[in-house]
Amino acid sequence: MYRSCQLLYTGISQAAYPTIFTMESRKQPLVIAMVMVFCLMTTSGQRCYSTELNPYRYFAAKTRYDDSIKEAEPTSNVQGGYSNQPRLFYLLIRHGSRFPSATDYNNMVKYLSELQGRIKNSSDSGNSSLCPEDLSNLLSWKQRIRQEDVDDLAQFGVREMKEIARKYQNLFPDLLKAPYDKDKFLFQSSYMERNILSAKAFANGLFGNEEVEVSHNPKGQDSLLQFYKNCHKASQTRKNPMPERTKFIQGHINQVTIPAIETFLGFAKGSLTFDHIDAMYKMCVFDHVVYDDSPWCAVFSRQNLVTMEYLEDLRNYYLEGPAYQINTDQSCDLLKDVAKYLRMPSKESPGNYPAGVFRFTHSPVINSFLAQLGVFDGQDALRSSNMAEQDQRKWRLSLKDPYSAHVALVVNERTDSKFELLTFINERLSSSHDWDTVMSTVGETADSCDFNAVCENSGVNISRVNYLVIFAIILGCVI
Repeated sequence: MYRSCQLLYTGISQAAYPTIFTMESRKQPLVIAMVMVFCLMTTSGQRCYSTELNPYRYFAAKTRYDDSIKEAEPTSNVQGGYSNQPRLFYLLIRHGSRFPSATDYNNMVKYLSELQGRIKNSSDSGNSSLCPEDLSNLLSWKQRIRQEDVDDLAQFGVREMKEIARKYQNLFPDLLKAPYDKDKFLFQSSYMERNILSAKAFANGLFGNEEVEVSHNPKGQDSLLQFYKNCHKASQTRKNPMPERTKFIQGHINQVTIPAIETFLGFAKGSLTFDHIDAMYKMCVFDHVVYDDSPWCAVFSRQNLVTMEYLEDLRNYYLEGPAYQINTDQSCDLLKDVAKYLRMPSKESPGNYPAGVFRFTHSPVINSFLAQLGVFDGQDALRSSNMAEQDQRKWRLSLKDPYSAHVALVVNERTDSKFELLTFINERLSSSHDWDTVMSTVGETADSCDFNAVCENSGVNISRVNYLVIFAIILGCVI
């Protein structure tokens, strides 16, 4: 009956129910209305992911970029042109959407075939609440991700990079125009292959098929784009246990989410563990990220997915967020790099400095820089006990740090020959401020900042006040 209702709704049912559509036209609306009412009565309360018009696609830091920016106001996105004379474009951007890590891949392989069999047995026994479409999709599902794919850039990631590049080129056509010139456009990434490929995809969006130079520092020696792996103090912090995450799993996940999923699938109480739930959730996420859809998402209600998103945000809040000050302060060499290039338009004539500087990095770097910008200021600490109060949280990585998340800084020369600094976050123009005011503070702090002192010598007194002043000015505290 459920499938028949869907056929009627989509209009395909004219072939399936010819008697309805051969009646006198005056009777058709009444008959169709009666059938639709019957459909609603017989399917009421049955959720069906495969036919949902607006499925939940917010997966914290594993959210695809196109899903993330859907919530942005249309007028906030990059479009049209910008007046005056933009002189320099500096971009810090996370790699595009990718395949799962080896750990996530191995966990999915370990559990999903077993769970698929259990779902079939439950359905055969009449215990499952899955709709026919979702059940069919789950039982016919096969693992498409291969071991050799782990950590690689996905095709959606390539597309994200090209599209973002073209949007900024449309906004600043005179600044970011072809042809490629290695002295005019500087590309640097971390050593990771997915970042190098992201850089090349972005360049392809700007310059077509021209070959570009992408530099990178050796593994373990990158204090610019992977500083979190080369900062001793931050590394020690990342080893800390995360009691809030553990308490959230032992509490809400084990006591609310897992029992709800067991009931929905028709499984015995206590037969699912967090590892089972995590494997299904990660498959839901990565099948969507890589292939645009996943039958495994049908296992989760909308509230279940909201809960899993919060769990991911809770983890990352302590791992790379403002829970620990070093997570923010370790971006010392990145600050130096930003200041170095932002100074150039005031010192050199156009053509004597790069038009575009592009840095391809990772999630912890984006979040550290966003924290420096003041994006997360005023955020109450995420805890195991306050999910209900965090529905409007600033630390929501689905919107702030999806794949391809970025910050673009543009030095613009106004008609009065003065400079201003434009700050874009994920295409949204966040602020516009007088360049002299910004650089007087940025330059001073960048010059005195010492990455090794911040990261390795906890006794060195590093002024946090300067950091806050710098980025409150850049962003204008508008977020």
